[in-house]
Amino acid sequence: MPRPLSLRMPHSRGPAFIGVGLIVVLVAHLYPAVPIAAAMMLIGWGATQILGAGNNRNRLLLAINLAVYAALGCFVIAAQTHSALNDPASQVSLLLWADHVAALLLLAATAKWVVGHVDMTIGLS
Repeated sequence: MPRPLSLRMPHSRGPAFIGVGLIVVLVAHLYPAVPIAAAMMLIGWGATQILGAGNNRNRLLLAINLAVYAALGCFVIAAQTHSALNDPASQVSLLLWADHVAALLLLAATAKWVVGHVDMTIGLS
């Protein structure tokens, strides 16, 4: 009988992270001033955790997943900054900067998780 999912189990945090990130992205469609870089990185962290939770832990696949979400996060940060700097009606707000810092911290946390996970799979830790 499968165990029920709980936020305490590491493999179940991924869907929760993806869900929270998607909610923020949906809210940003209603309120365009809401930045989404951190939400995108939260989705990436959740997807990476789900990918790494399976029995077939493929180190190369985890590294590719990290690279894709890192590039996506950097692209979103650059796009939001470009939009804020080039639109006279928009401005670089404290919320935008906080979102960018949170996105970079989430990227660093995802990278740390991947490195730790890869170390566990090859027996280096």
